[in-house]
Amino acid sequence: MKVTVADLRQMNACEDDLEVFTRRWPDGVDLSVETIIEAIWLRLDVSWWAVRTFGAEYDRQIAPLRAEYDRQKAALIMSLIETRTSTE
Repeated sequence: MKVTVADLRQMNACEDDLEVFTRRWPDGVDLSVETIIEAIWLRLDVSWWAVRTFGAEYDRQIAPLRAEYDRQKAALIMSLIETRTSTE
């Protein structure tokens, strides 16, 4: 699947994301795992695009991944808190 600046404009993407996307992929980009990861690292709102492209199916499939991410993030923070308090 290819995404172009015109596609994003038609979807009413925000100007900041359009600027970053245009700078990196002026002729559009063929999506792959690698280009999606790059877009995430560029802080493009990939989830915004996915919701508008795939709708409820994206929401349904991403929900358990987000929940697991939140659990892991909380565990990391607690581990850091425990490490800090044990060394103080």
